[in-house]
Amino acid sequence: TKTRHEGSNLIQIVSRGNFYNNFLTIDVADNKLDVKIYDEIGDQRQFNLKYEESGHLSIDKTTSVTKLSSSGVLKLLDLDDVILMYDFEDILPLGTRKVPGFRSDSGLMKDVIKIRGEVCSDSIYNQGQFGAQYDAQVCNLGLGPGRIGGRSGWFNDRSRMAMIASGPFSAGDVISFGLWFKTWQYESNMVLIHYADYWGGHVRKSQEKDHFTLTLESGIPVINTQPVVELRSIDPTNLADGNWHHIAVSMPRKSCYLSELQVYVDGSIVSTSIIGNRRIFQTTSGRMSIGGYGYSKSGFEDAYPGTGPYIGMLDDFVLFSRPLQIEADFPDVFATESPTASPVSRPPPSNFCNDGSQMFFWKMSNDESPSPILKQCTWLQDITPLEKRLACYSNDWLYNSIPPA
Repeated sequence: TKTRHEGSNLIQIVSRGNFYNNFLTIDVADNKLDVKIYDEIGDQRQFNLKYEESGHLSIDKTTSVTKLSSSGVLKLLDLDDVILMYDFEDILPLGTRKVPGFRSDSGLMKDVIKIRGEVCSDSIYNQGQFGAQYDAQVCNLGLGPGRIGGRSGWFNDRSRMAMIASGPFSAGDVISFGLWFKTWQYESNMVLIHYADYWGGHVRKSQEKDHFTLTLESGIPVINTQPVVELRSIDPTNLADGNWHHIAVSMPRKSCYLSELQVYVDGSIVSTSIIGNRRIFQTTSGRMSIGGYGYSKSGFEDAYPGTGPYIGMLDDFVLFSRPLQIEADFPDVFATESPTASPVSRPPPSNFCNDGSQMFFWKMSNDESPSPILKQCTWLQDITPLEKRLACYSNDWLYNSIPPA
């Protein structure tokens, strides 16, 4: 970190290593600074007495041109670039890539963890600047056809996707993000993005520090930073219509008011209403999750009754530590090409059928929760005009159709 004095050329390096699992070496010369970090390796949780270099930073001023080089966990970050990115192209076993500090009771890498009652042993890599530290732990999540080629994540009510690292939301710092979603749950209240404390249980209606929760409430985007502090889209369009939609949230400045957040749907800014407007100041001991409440404290289901996990598809989540430049950051939202599907390369969750001779129909009823009905691929005869929402999955293609009159 650099000292706060504008004219200072003093650099302060702070290091912390727990249980001797890592340490820094710092070599200082008149015109050169060389920093290396080493991580413990081996089969035991600690005291393996073996280390390997995991990061290197060099600042060389021995010539008229300062030379900077960095790698690994000491790589210099471009904070104008995407810091978190989950493209849902692959799911790998937990422990395939080391997440710093994520240890088991017996080893240096954890291969299983419980999230909101579900045992998770898979991961999705973070492709953004923050790297492996923010790899997501996942379970009960399938990969299906993507929006335009590639793959997307398929979520059901038992799917979990959360990041063990604290952050990246913090105090009043700027955080903006965007993602694609597709769902038929037009009467449900589902969590899309969540960041909150992971200590304690009860969630008070009003707290000193905020959390951040983006939900789809009967297809309408809603953001809460407290149970009594809310921003809501006033566009009545129900986005849970079985089509791909893009939602983005931009924070224009540090510690802005909730009312200053800019919400974009399919590239267009939407008008919003506000309850309990206040400056945003996020908890600094929180964790982020996608499609549910993740690692956060257990009281959120009580604080937001009626909310539940996201059911549907998600694709291409990206998060920035700056305000959005909507057209530059999400050019595919404004593209005119027609989406094309790709084959399913991994079976979707168990509540979908991947037998090519059969289909799952999701009947969206006005008086009951959507329920899967396994039948041959023929139109259901009891769909009324108010229930003309039908999703049909085969092993080749997921699509949404309206049955004939």
